[in-house]
Amino acid sequence: MASPASLISIYRIPSPAPLEDVIKYSQIRLSTLKTNPEAFSSTFEEAAQYTQHQWSERVNTDGRTTLAATRDVDKEWLGTLSLLHPRMLRPMTDVFPRIPRVGDAIAQGKIDRYLLVGMWVRPSARKTGVGQRLIKAALDIIKDEAGAPIKMVFLKVHMGNTVAQGLYSKLGFVEETDYEGAGKGHTTCMTISL
Repeated sequence: MASPASLISIYRIPSPAPLEDVIKYSQIRLSTLKTNPEAFSSTFEEAAQYTQHQWSERVNTDGRTTLAATRDVDKEWLGTLSLLHPRMLRPMTDVFPRIPRVGDAIAQGKIDRYLLVGMWVRPSARKTGVGQRLIKAALDIIKDEAGAPIKMVFLKVHMGNTVAQGLYSKLGFVEETDYEGAGKGHTTCMTISL
């Protein structure tokens, strides 16, 4: 008998995304905000007001890759994860914590920084390997990109979400403790270098 993870595929939403994908993305994003509002910066009430055009812009933003885990049988989206690439992030100065040990390498262009956002798996599909598959697919995309010799991947995770922290640690992410604001607020920063 096949394991649940073997019955799941990772789908990279094309750009421009077809209308069907935009609709599925908006539906799952609204589910994330209802189920786990503490893990996201926007609220369900805000996102519920988005127009179809706004959802389409979000999915089709240059420098953003969105992945969906789909069940092979019915193509239901079980989870999503977005990868923000350096070309999108370079002009954003406040996205990353200032980590002293990598500051010079970043300033010298030896490190490209990526950000994983919007990681969410439907409660019914949790602990089946969906999250792991999404993260590994995002890391594979990053590894295949040209750029700086070192690719540093960042994510933020809610401090109370020990399951997610455990998953990220299992995949090689480490919690950053030496940066301005470490230990303050409700999230912590984790990174992996590729």
